[in-house]
Amino acid sequence: MLEKFKRDLLYNYEKFVNLQSKVNFRVINKESGYEEDIEKDGGDIVMDFTQFNDGFTSFSVISELMEFARGFSSAFSDDFYSLKAFEHLFEYIENYIKKYPRWLYREEEALEKYMVYYGLGDKQEIAHSKLQKTTIKLTADSHYKNITDEYKELYSDNIYFGTLIGDEIVSITGANGMQNEIVDIGVDTNINHRNKGYAVSNIVALSDYLLSNNHMVKFSCNNLNTFSIKSAISSGFKLIAKEKTIWCPRN
Repeated sequence: MLEKFKRDLLYNYEKFVNLQSKVNFRVINKESGYEEDIEKDGGDIVMDFTQFNDGFTSFSVISELMEFARGFSSAFSDDFYSLKAFEHLFEYIENYIKKYPRWLYREEEALEKYMVYYGLGDKQEIAHSKLQKTTIKLTADSHYKNITDEYKELYSDNIYFGTLIGDEIVSITGANGMQNEIVDIGVDTNINHRNKGYAVSNIVALSDYLLSNNHMVKFSCNNLNTFSIKSAISSGFKLIAKEKTIWCPRN
């Protein structure tokens, strides 16, 4: 299962990595799945690293930062995602990027935040006991009022499950990329209806549907989103990878 998730998360995975090495490095360019250079209008990724739960790590960096990335990998091999590692990372890249018409994007809580990916590939892992009667399958012609912040418009080629209280959808989960073997799902619950198991119930129902139709399921969010992480784990998902991306927009 993990190998399939590696292929899903790492573009051209088998072409650019050495499967015998635990830490891999590849240059960011069009061939490896990224834009060509740092001067492109809008902004670019200058460094990205993804570590899977078996320890395999892939660094993707612009060529000018390759030496730094290798040194960073050696210095913080015990934990690439520690606060100390992120402080070192941002300090170096912030100084480096000054020679370009760029600025280092420091989103809110940048030194603590990174992406986490959870996966589910076996129906036996689904927490079926947490399915609630209020969970229903939703379609594009469903006319219930959606009081969550997500999936305001439902599409006929996607799959959705939601919690219906009265005539209101108070929690909803949906699938993205139904044409792929690994399908991403998202979830949202109205803040006044949380901690009642609705999100977990909807994730369970959607995951069961997807796995029954020959898909694997991926759930992603940032590591500080405790509500989503708790919902994923309670539904039966397991952590498969962490990812940190350094983005530099144009001034």
